[in-house]
Amino acid sequence: MPPTFTPLSPRTHEFDAPGGRARNDYFTVAQPRRADTAFRAGLLQRLREQHQGLGSAPALHSIYVYESTAQLNAQYQGSADALRGVHDKDLVAYARWTAGREDIVWLIDQGQVVFDLQADRPQEPPFDFD
Repeated sequence: MPPTFTPLSPRTHEFDAPGGRARNDYFTVAQPRRADTAFRAGLLQRLREQHQGLGSAPALHSIYVYESTAQLNAQYQGSADALRGVHDKDLVAYARWTAGREDIVWLIDQGQVVFDLQADRPQEPPFDFD
């Protein structure tokens, strides 16, 4: 069963990018099990469903999924800028579509990209997500 995504306020952030309109979506997920194959497959499925649910996709679409914590939860009221660089250790996954094509889907642990969900393989060596 795919994990449940809870919208994180701000749920979306839209802006102009060099290639056109861009959109970021923000969610939390409870108790991520990064080492669990079924969790990873469900996470990938849920990310793709969120993108497909947009209908017409912007030129650049990114989805950030954070671990639900005492601070990052349904009551969070920070801005998109308040998330950047501050909560990287809580980031579970990042996915990006450029011109409608999925080009990045990463599993992240403690601010490090540790798994490529598209290729279904560990990222060796891991690298900092920034």
